[in-house]
Amino acid sequence: MAALDLQEQEQLAELKAWWQRYGNLVFTALTIILLVIAGYNGWQYYQRSQSLAAAQVFEGLQKLAAGGDAKKVADANKALSEQFPRTSYAAMGNLIAARVSFDANDLPGARSQLQWVIDNARDEELKHIARVRLAGVLLDLKEFEPARKTLDAAHPAQFDALYEDRMGDILLATGKPAEARAAWEGALVKIGASDRGALRPTIEFKLDLVGGKVASTKS
Repeated sequence: MAALDLQEQEQLAELKAWWQRYGNLVFTALTIILLVIAGYNGWQYYQRSQSLAAAQVFEGLQKLAAGGDAKKVADANKALSEQFPRTSYAAMGNLIAARVSFDANDLPGARSQLQWVIDNARDEELKHIARVRLAGVLLDLKEFEPARKTLDAAHPAQFDALYEDRMGDILLATGKPAEARAAWEGALVKIGASDRGALRPTIEFKLDLVGGKVASTKS
């Protein structure tokens, strides 16, 4: 028993010596870990609360857009963009606001809202949608070269048809019907036979106007 007591005393002495040497470091490390965890949880809570608040503003913007009041939509979108710029709702809000501005013939307003998406959206798909739409707005403003440059951006294959369709619009507007026809025919090929949206009939209509041919999509 005495030997056991002596061994326990030695272990206790070693533990005390170790703690005296490394105790402060352990305490500091634990404090840092707890602060990191607390900070992470706080950030997660902040993100959730921001997203919830942004969603409420976005819902209000959608209702205003349905009413077609461009001024009220622009004001709601400005608030959404300024208060919650890092949320996806801000980018989607600008896309909606741009459509309302365009319908109201406020082309400068639509241009600004679409440019906001390109400059600030974190979702790359939303950026590409905004680029194609912005090129259309610039086309209506007769700013042909800026419209062309807007489309001069790397993009995923899924956006090829949209980019080529819009480029066809620009080429036709600048007096190049043959090149526009080639762009639209290329866009049809990129869409493929599985497309069930409005883009295919729209492009086919444009091709009919310039005497183009509908490209076969059969493999």
